[in-house]
Amino acid sequence: MVSLTCKLQLAASGLYYLSELVEEHTVIAKKFLTKLIYSIMVLQLLLCIVDRFPLLLTLLGIFSHFIYLGNMRRFPFVQLSDPLFIASCGKITHLGVD
Repeated sequence: MVSLTCKLQLAASGLYYLSELVEEHTVIAKKFLTKLIYSIMVLQLLLCIVDRFPLLLTLLGIFSHFIYLGNMRRFPFVQLSDPLFIASCGKITHLGVD
Protein backbone atom coordinates (compact mmCIF):
# COMPACT_ATOMS: atom_id res chain seq x y z
CA MET A 1 0.00 0.00 0.00
CA VAL A 2 2.87 2.36 0.80
CA SER A 3 4.47 1.60 -2.55
CA LEU A 4 1.26 2.46 -4.41
CA THR A 5 0.95 5.74 -2.51
CA CYS A 6 4.53 6.66 -3.33
CA LYS A 7 4.01 5.86 -7.02
CA LEU A 8 0.85 7.97 -7.17
CA GLN A 9 2.59 10.90 -5.50
CA LEU A 10 5.54 10.58 -7.86
CA ALA A 11 3.21 10.50 -10.87
CA ALA A 12 1.32 13.56 -9.61
CA SER A 13 4.59 15.41 -9.03
CA GLY A 14 5.75 14.55 -12.54
CA LEU A 15 2.52 15.82 -14.07
CA TYR A 16 2.76 19.02 -12.04
CA TYR A 17 6.34 19.53 -13.25
CA LEU A 18 5.31 18.98 -16.87
CA SER A 19 2.47 21.46 -16.54
CA GLU A 20 4.91 24.04 -15.19
CA LEU A 21 7.21 23.44 -18.17
CA VAL A 22 4.32 23.88 -20.60
CA GLU A 23 3.31 27.12 -18.86
CA GLU A 24 6.82 28.53 -19.16
CA HIS A 25 7.49 27.38 -22.73
CA THR A 26 4.14 27.54 -24.52
CA VAL A 27 5.51 28.08 -28.03
CA ILE A 28 7.83 25.08 -27.83
CA ALA A 29 5.09 22.94 -26.27
CA LYS A 30 2.63 23.89 -29.03
CA LYS A 31 5.13 22.98 -31.74
CA PHE A 32 6.00 19.70 -30.02
CA LEU A 33 2.36 18.68 -29.48
CA THR A 34 1.40 19.60 -33.05
CA LYS A 35 4.23 17.51 -34.48
CA LEU A 36 3.30 14.69 -32.12
CA ILE A 37 -0.33 14.72 -33.30
CA TYR A 38 0.76 14.65 -36.96
CA SER A 39 3.19 11.81 -36.31
CA ILE A 40 0.50 9.76 -34.55
CA MET A 41 -1.84 10.28 -37.50
CA VAL A 42 0.85 9.08 -39.92
CA LEU A 43 1.68 6.12 -37.68
CA GLN A 44 -1.98 5.09 -37.55
CA LEU A 45 -2.21 5.27 -41.33
CA LEU A 46 0.96 3.21 -41.74
CA LEU A 47 -0.32 0.60 -39.30
CA CYS A 48 -3.53 0.36 -41.30
CA ILE A 49 -1.63 -0.11 -44.56
CA VAL A 50 1.23 -2.33 -43.39
CA ASP A 51 -0.30 -4.38 -40.55
CA ARG A 52 -3.87 -4.26 -41.85
CA PHE A 53 -5.38 -2.61 -38.82
CA PRO A 54 -9.17 -2.14 -39.11
CA LEU A 55 -9.92 0.71 -41.50
CA LEU A 56 -12.91 2.09 -39.60
CA LEU A 57 -11.04 2.27 -36.29
CA THR A 58 -8.02 3.80 -38.00
CA LEU A 59 -10.16 6.50 -39.61
CA LEU A 60 -11.84 7.16 -36.26
CA GLY A 61 -8.43 7.58 -34.62
CA ILE A 62 -7.21 9.93 -37.36
CA PHE A 63 -10.45 11.93 -37.11
CA SER A 64 -10.00 12.17 -33.33
CA HIS A 65 -6.49 13.51 -33.71
CA PHE A 66 -7.73 15.94 -36.35
CA ILE A 67 -10.13 17.32 -33.74
CA TYR A 68 -7.28 17.52 -31.23
CA LEU A 69 -5.27 19.41 -33.83
CA GLY A 70 -8.10 21.92 -34.10
CA ASN A 71 -7.96 22.41 -30.34
CA MET A 72 -4.31 23.41 -30.69
CA ARG A 73 -5.08 26.62 -32.57
CA ARG A 74 -5.53 28.64 -29.35
CA PHE A 75 -3.09 26.67 -27.21
CA PRO A 76 -2.58 27.01 -24.18
CA PHE A 77 -6.00 28.60 -23.73
CA VAL A 78 -9.08 26.40 -23.68
CA GLN A 79 -12.48 27.85 -24.44
CA LEU A 80 -15.10 25.52 -22.96
CA SER A 81 -17.79 26.73 -25.36
CA ASP A 82 -15.68 26.05 -28.46
CA PRO A 83 -17.43 23.51 -30.74
CA LEU A 84 -14.16 21.60 -31.31
CA PHE A 85 -13.60 21.24 -27.58
CA ILE A 86 -17.18 20.05 -27.10
CA ALA A 87 -16.75 17.62 -30.01
CA SER A 88 -13.61 16.16 -28.48
CA CYS A 89 -15.35 15.71 -25.12
CA GLY A 90 -18.47 14.27 -26.77
CA LYS A 91 -16.38 11.87 -28.80
CA ILE A 92 -14.72 10.53 -25.69
CA THR A 93 -17.99 10.02 -23.83
CA HIS A 94 -19.59 8.36 -26.87
CA LEU A 95 -16.67 5.95 -27.22
CA GLY A 96 -16.78 5.16 -23.53
CA VAL A 97 -20.35 3.85 -23.80
CA ASP A 98 -19.38 0.95 -26.08
